[in-house]
Amino acid sequence: MIIEQFVPALHEGDAVGNSTRHLHRFLESRGIDSRIVAIHTDESLKNEAILFESYKLSPTPDSIKILHFAVPSELTEFFLQSEGKKVLIYHNITPSSFFVDYSEHLVRMTTEGRTQLASLSSCFDLSIADSSYNATVLQNLGFKNVY
Repeated sequence: MIIEQFVPALHEGDAVGNSTRHLHRFLESRGIDSRIVAIHTDESLKNEAILFESYKLSPTPDSIKILHFAVPSELTEFFLQSEGKKVLIYHNITPSSFFVDYSEHLVRMTTEGRTQLASLSSCFDLSIADSSYNATVLQNLGFKNVY
């Protein structure tokens, strides 16, 4: 068995990236094959991840796939189409209303993120939220098996 974690970007010092890397190390310390797949990585982390561009040409069909979701990305479409066991780890998307008077770009990005998240509601076997607030968001969107 192999567990694959998917992130839009693997950045040094980023909360989602740090969470992904910690889980990767934990799995490996338990003798579980693990890999990180990222659309983009910092140069300093390039040896810690497989780039999604090359991965999607020959995905691992029998892996357990974990999507770390916090921003919209092309990973949404991949997860909607992929087969096998899938897990969501939801890190939150700030409601777009918080950015209305400050950033049109952030309003668009967070709105798109919430739309993509809603499209995934029937996609996952298990959904993990990093807070009870985020768990409620997922449940309200129709996600099942939310913890």
